[in-house]
Amino acid sequence: MKIRGFDDGKISDSVVNAVRIFGAINHDNEEYGYFTIREGRTGEIFLVRNISVLLDGKAEKNFLLSLERSYRLFKNKNDESSWQSLNHDASVPGQPENSRPWGHSAGAIRCNNLIFSFSGTSSDLGDEAVMLFSSVQLGWLLLNQARGVAGLSQNHYFEDMIHSGINV
Repeated sequence: MKIRGFDDGKISDSVVNAVRIFGAINHDNEEYGYFTIREGRTGEIFLVRNISVLLDGKAEKNFLLSLERSYRLFKNKNDESSWQSLNHDASVPGQPENSRPWGHSAGAIRCNNLIFSFSGTSSDLGDEAVMLFSSVQLGWLLLNQARGVAGLSQNHYFEDMIHSGINV
């Protein structure tokens, strides 16, 4: 499948690279998770992909959070980051209140007409930084655009990744 001229393998490689850079800078050994690409106008899901194998029982949580964050950003058309639409009163329908951080986290960004979402690092702002870094690598966002999105959530992880000089 091609999305904006890139096959899904190239996109996956970019996300894996960003996760590794985040991990190296922040001593985060969690090099796995799920990312989602959703069409920003219609909400159609183009791709949901896992990064590595999830062995610690977090697969379902990361899968659902990646989808939830992208859907929440889709529903909030004027937002550039899922951080802008945090809802601390939200919970998973049919589950005990606060059973999962449904609506409680960043991790999805808008890249023009695409929504790019990830769940898997130890921090939701880390997830957002991974998406910003990958979007810049793929040419989907200019560096200044990504910095603007990072500024909305005061996400220092993204700038740390840019200045790391690490090329995994």
